Amino acid sequence: MIWKLLCLTLFFYACGSESRSVRSFSGADLNSGDQNAEENPAGGENTPPPSTEPLPPDSDVDPLTAGLAMIQIQKLKDELTFIASDSFEGRLAATNGNAEVADYIIDELEALEIAPPPGRDYRQVFKVKNGPMSGEETANIIGVLPGNDPILKNEYVVIGAHMDHAGTLNLGFTCSNGTSGANLICNGADDNGSGTVSVLNVARALAKVRHKLKRTVVVMWFSAEEEGLEGSYYYVDKDPVFNLDK
Repeated sequence: MIWKLLCLTLFFYACGSESRSVRSFSGADLNSGDQNAEENPAGGENTPPPSTEPLPPDSDVDPLTAGLAMIQIQKLKDELTFIASDSFEGRLAATNGNAEVADYIIDELEALEIAPPPGRDYRQVFKVKNGPMSGEETANIIGVLPGNDPILKNEYVVIGAHMDHAGTLNLGFTCSNGTSGANLICNGADDNGSGTVSVLNVARALAKVRHKLKRTVVVMWFSAEEEGLEGSYYYVDKDPVFNLDK
C-alpha cells in the first residue's frame, strides 16, 4: 500500500499535464534508529544482488501497474543487506565504503540506461567540511530521466535520499549498534540504507515507464548528510545542476 501511494504521488507530479509550482521531495529514513545487521537486513556477505535488466516499454500497459511490477520485496531486502553490510564500514562520507556504494548505484543506473546530467558525470564531487574526514572528497550521485512533453520536460521532480552513514565508532560518531560495543560499525540500515534502496527502486519503476513521463525526473543520492546536510547544501548553494526555479 505504501508503494502504491508513493508511486501515485510520483506519477501525479511527473506524468500530470498541469503546470504546478515548484515542489521538492527528499527520501526520508523509514525509521530513526541506526540498527545493525541483527536488527535490520544488514551484515551479509559483500555480494551485490543481481542487476535488474531494463525492460522494453509496454505502450499498452497502465504505467502504474508496469512500474510497480519492477519493485520486488526480495530485491529490496537483498539490496539493503548488501548496502548496510559490515564490509562498507558504515559508509562514512569520503571513505572507501561510501565510494563503493556510490559505484554500485552508478552501475545500476547504467544498467537501467538512466544517464547522468547532460555534459556531466554521475558524481557531483565536493569536499567534506566537518567531521573526521574534513577536507576529503566525496560525491553526490545524480541520474536523470528526461521528460517527454515539449514544455513540461523543463520542470523537474527530484527524488532523493542520503547514502552515507556514521562510519565506525572509533571515528568519533555515535550510533546504536545493538551489540554492547562488540561491533564498532554503524551499519545504518535505516539511516539511510532504506532510503538509498527506496530511491533506487523507484528509479527502476520510473525507468520502466519513462516514455510516459512528461516532466523530467532527477534521482539523487546525497553524501555527507551526517556531517550536517553537506551534500544537499552543496547542490543547492554551490552547484544546482538544474534551475532551482523549475
